[in-house]
Amino acid sequence: RKIGSAIPAVTRLQLGGPSATWPTEAGFEEGLFGTLTSLTIEANLTSMSSCFPGLPALKKLSIYSISREDVSTVDRMLRCASQYLPSLEDLITRAVNEAIRDRITFTMLTQHVVMRKLETFCFGWPMMLEGSNDDLISLISHMPDLKNLFLGPDPNIKVDSNIINNMELTLDILPAITHHCPKLRY
Repeated sequence: RKIGSAIPAVTRLQLGGPSATWPTEAGFEEGLFGTLTSLTIEANLTSMSSCFPGLPALKKLSIYSISREDVSTVDRMLRCASQYLPSLEDLITRAVNEAIRDRITFTMLTQHVVMRKLETFCFGWPMMLEGSNDDLISLISHMPDLKNLFLGPDPNIKVDSNIINNMELTLDILPAITHHCPKLRY
């Protein structure tokens, strides 16, 4: 019996632990959580991406990845979140342990993170993040309600010293940030 069939009107849910099969076991794919507005979960990104169509009311999503992910999996998760979760206000993705070593670019994030209602965007991964002032402006220009932005390694995860963020950001970007995201505070 699926968790969702036992508690169909739940609006907030937090699932954690060593199981990477939470989404399937819970019944997200079957749409048993149509009223869910807040989800915090430890899972792999592949299993979560397939569940987004079954979570139409979701506004707050925190995914703590428990698997080693590759760039294509991260790309797919962002694309599916943008497509199926248009009302999302908070998107937090972090790695629980060692994650990807490939480069993620602001351009890739910009292609998929087009959720205009987004207030919090946290992309905390121990990996290479590549971009310039113009790339960051392109990303945030799709987020007029943004209040919180975090891009970079999760401070709680030990990062390999060979992994360096390749962000070419300067303080010259501050006026553009305040223009595109007047509500930004963090």
